[in-house]
Amino acid sequence: MLKDVSGRDGVSLVTVTRILNADKSLPGSKETEEKVWRAVHGLGYNQTNVYC
Repeated sequence: MLKDVSGRDGVSLVTVTRILNADKSLPGSKETEEKVWRAVHGLGYNQTNVYC
């Protein structure tokens, strides 16, 4: 799942993981966060199955 999201918009696996885990220790741009969540939803994932 992480690779799917990462590959969709060219965002690194580390960045995807940090955004999904709401890790604010090194915040990324709002644009990147929105890109990741668009990819998550576009691939049919949701809050329930993202964290499984």
